[in-house]
Amino acid sequence: MGISPSVAVVFDTCNVGSPSETDNNHVAILTDRATVDLGSQSPYGLTDCNNPTGVFGCLGNGDIWSIWIDYDGTYLYVAVADKSVIRPPNLIIYPIDIGGWLGRNSAYVGFTAATGNGWETHSVINWAFSQLP
Repeated sequence: MGISPSVAVVFDTCNVGSPSETDNNHVAILTDRATVDLGSQSPYGLTDCNNPTGVFGCLGNGDIWSIWIDYDGTYLYVAVADKSVIRPPNLIIYPIDIGGWLGRNSAYVGFTAATGNGWETHSVINWAFSQLP
């Protein structure tokens, strides 16, 4: 990631062969410049998406995905839905003290993407950020 300290949710469509990466279709948590995926899960249980175009459940399939990321001060929750705006059960429930990790009680929120030698189109069509009481 290159930003330290940081916490990120990663949507990974390429297996680069790192020890914690077991497939080319997973969502995970990354901290700082770590190369170890934390809480890694594959949407809809699909782990082999070498030719993902049009394949339901493959992150790189070209569909519009809905993503929900919530944090309650103890757990980071991530839910993903392929071609749906209805929130499914959480794909990831990961215990993390983000404020402690960052060393502060405020943070920047944003988006980034990388493909290495490949290419994909990444579009954030709509997003909202809200603080719950």
